Amino acid sequence: MNVKAKEIRYTRKQYMNGECTFREYYSQFVNEAVKSQVLLTIGKEALLKSKDGHLNDIPLKKWDRIRPHTLNRLHEAGDSPTLAGAVCIVKEAARQIIEEEAKRQAVERSPEDRYKLPK
Repeated sequence: MNVKAKEIRYTRKQYMNGECTFREYYSQFVNEAVKSQVLLTIGKEALLKSKDGHLNDIPLKKWDRIRPHTLNRLHEAGDSPTLAGAVCIVKEAARQIIEEEAKRQAVERSPEDRYKLPK
């Protein structure tokens, strides 16, 4: 499991000035250990069932239970570790999990099925 700290690329000030996106800012605090925390608390099935782009159909109390170990790295970006920041980090981790699963499923489909439109 990759728990190596990523280099901080964007500061809170750059994020607030629109120099990077929400995803670019919070993704720098996501690693495999954070993804594992999300999978243990929320579960892959719930993530994949979500129909809301912001994952708001998963109760906030579930997101609030996850304390990513990278939360204190927000200081390095000129930010403060808060519950809201923790939720942003773990929701970004969840989006990455969903995207990785979609890619994995696309690769596993047969060549004929890859070109069929979903019903």
